[in-house]
Amino acid sequence: QRWIAALSNYNFDIKYRSGKKNADADGLSRLREEEDQHDVVFPDVLKAISFAAQVVSDNCPLVESLALSDTVLSAGSPLEVPEQLLQTSALSDRDWRKAQRQDPTLEYIIKCLQTGASKPVPQILASTTYNRRYLKDWDKLYLCGDILYRRGTVGSQEFQQLVVPLSYRDEIFKALHSDLGHQGRDRTVSLIKQRFFWPGIDSFVKENVSQCDRCIRRKTKTDKSAELVNIVSTMPMEIVCLDYLSLERSKGGFENVLVITDHFSRYAQAFPTKNQTAKTTARILFDQFIVHYGFPARIHRSGSNFRI
Repeated sequence: QRWIAALSNYNFDIKYRSGKKNADADGLSRLREEEDQHDVVFPDVLKAISFAAQVVSDNCPLVESLALSDTVLSAGSPLEVPEQLLQTSALSDRDWRKAQRQDPTLEYIIKCLQTGASKPVPQILASTTYNRRYLKDWDKLYLCGDILYRRGTVGSQEFQQLVVPLSYRDEIFKALHSDLGHQGRDRTVSLIKQRFFWPGIDSFVKENVSQCDRCIRRKTKTDKSAELVNIVSTMPMEIVCLDYLSLERSKGGFENVLVITDHFSRYAQAFPTKNQTAKTTARILFDQFIVHYGFPARIHRSGSNFRI
C-alpha cells in the first residue's frame, strides 16, 4: 500500500522485461560462470588499492570502506578466503614451534599434551603466570607436528586454528585487518578465527579496530538528530493537518482524497481530487474549508507526496 501511495502521482505502464534483456542490472549483480576459473586478490594488490583509497578518502568523506570482491570474501564462495590472503608471515613450522615454546602458557600446555597429563585444576595455576583462560578450551587443544592447534568452529564450519603466542597477535591483526583494506570488526574477527586462536579474540579485535587511525579517519561522523516531540495544540483551528489518501481510480477520474483535520478537535473532512498538485490542494483548502471555518494559525502536512 505504501508503494501504491508513493507511485500514485505518476502515469506509467508496467512492462515485463526478461532476464536476458535486463543485462544492465544483472551485469553488476551476478558473478561470471566460468568453470575452473576463480579470481584471487593478492595482498600486494590489496595494499595498493588501500593506499589509493586512503588518498581519495582524505578529500572524500563519503568513502566509507574498502571491501574485497564477493568472489574472494563471500560466505558462500567455495574458496572462502584464499590461502594467499591468510598467510600472515613467512614463518615456517619450525618458527611456529619455537615461538609457541617461548610463550610460558603454551609451553606448559604442550608439555602436558606430550606427556598425556590430565587437565590441570585452576588452583594449580592460580599462583603462576600462566593464562588460565586456555583451560576452558583444553579439550579442543591438540598437537600436530609438535605445533599446538585448536579445533574451532565459525558458524557451522569447522577450522583448524593455530594457537598464537602473545608476541604475534599484533602482527596477525595487521595482516588480516590493515593489509586487507581495514574491514570492519566482525569481518576481521571472522578472518582471524578461520585460522588462528587465542583467548579473547573478540575483545582484542574490538579494541584495536576502535584505535585504528585509518578506521577512525574514514568513519563518517554522525550528526545528532533532532529529538522527536509530540505536536501539541490548545484550541481549535490552531493546527490544521493535511494528508492525501490514494485509492483506485473511479469512473469520474478521482483517485485521491484530501483529508483535512483539525488537530485539537479531531474534526476531519475528506474531499476527492483527480491529482495531488499544489494548485488543487490550495483551491480545495480555501473553497471547501477556509471559507467556512476561517484561516488556521498553522498548517501541518503529512507525507511528502505534495507541496503547498
